[in-house]
Amino acid sequence: MFKNDPNNLKKMQITILANLDENLMIDLLASTNTYVHHVTENAHDEADKIRIDTSLTIDEKDQLLEFLSDDINSAKEAMDLAQELAIIGLYKTIELRINKLVRASGLMSNNKISQLSAIGTLIYNFNNIGIDVTKIDHFNEFRELKLINNALKHTGEINQELEDLNPTVWTKGQPLNNFTAHFIRLLSPNIKFLNNLGTKLRSKL
Repeated sequence: MFKNDPNNLKKMQITILANLDENLMIDLLASTNTYVHHVTENAHDEADKIRIDTSLTIDEKDQLLEFLSDDINSAKEAMDLAQELAIIGLYKTIELRINKLVRASGLMSNNKISQLSAIGTLIYNFNNIGIDVTKIDHFNEFRELKLINNALKHTGEINQELEDLNPTVWTKGQPLNNFTAHFIRLLSPNIKFLNNLGTKLRSKL
């Protein structure tokens, strides 16, 4: 693919780093859903046994059933947290891959790469190597994912930037939720953005 090209190794590294397995990222969610499904099914089975257990009084049955209900709620709370962590994990994976792409290209110094976590500096530093990231397909979805990550780290609420970027989805001041839906909605576009960025970097070598 890169025969007789002096930058062959760099281009190959960029190609590998820019291709992120979507199914692998979906696994971030799948494990938590499996856990909650298992806990819920087990609790329902135990509830059936409690209801037909003639050795228990009505009060004892009620207490045990309430305990099982708390167990299910705890599992769901754990799932909510895991889904929140999954969307953070998606952003961090994309962010780290971008840093590795740029480092593999040799087009930026380590100091410049360390500044890419801020969106303004990211745009500026890429402009300096002839790449306008804002014009790359799915940049807005990458920025949206970054804003979600930032909001989760701070207030946990939707800010003005998120609402301005995607007003049909976000309302300022509302709590961030529905993490699974947002994860699934943003997963493919962010993987495509990463791949498109890799293509742009290879073109500069």
